[in-house]
Amino acid sequence: MFDGGDLSEANSSGGVVTFADATFSGGTVNFEDATFSGGTFNFRIATFSESTVNFRDAVFSGGTVDMSSVMLTSGTIDFNRAQFTGTAVDFSYGMFSGGQIGFHHAAFSGGMIDFSNTEFSGATDFFTMARFAGATVIFRDAAFSGGEVDFSGVEFSGGVVDFSGVEFSGGTLTYLGASGSAPRGLLASLGAPVPAGVTLTEGW
Repeated sequence: MFDGGDLSEANSSGGVVTFADATFSGGTVNFEDATFSGGTFNFRIATFSESTVNFRDAVFSGGTVDMSSVMLTSGTIDFNRAQFTGTAVDFSYGMFSGGQIGFHHAAFSGGMIDFSNTEFSGATDFFTMARFAGATVIFRDAAFSGGEVDFSGVEFSGGVVDFSGVEFSGGTLTYLGASGSAPRGLLASLGAPVPAGVTLTEGW
């Protein structure tokens, strides 16, 4: 169990940093302004409750951030203003019933961010004003029954945004003011109406 720690401004090149199967309960684990070149950050199957994991303003070059199968019931996972170049960020098969995940003003150049097969039942996921240049954004087969995912003001330049197979039974998904290519799997032109709770930017 982790209840805090300060690794702000750390500089890591290669290797593996693992918090796999860990429980974060209270306090802050701080990686603010850290720089990571290659290597793997492994939070797979971790549980977050009333805690903050702070990657604000961190810089990632290549490598992997593995948060697959995590459980977020409260607290915050903060990647606001982080920069990713060719990095794979994996939240697949996660369960988000509360708390907040933030990528506000984050910048992605290439690489991939994967929320496929994830269950959203109450958390808030902010990508507001983020920039995706040639990156792949995947929410394939995710399930939304509550909470909020906000892509307002996001800029997509190249790459792929894929919501194929997503199930919406509640919650909201917002793309107001977004620019670039429309997300695959949410368009009425594909033969189905835009799901309830989904707001697309004008022109999509």
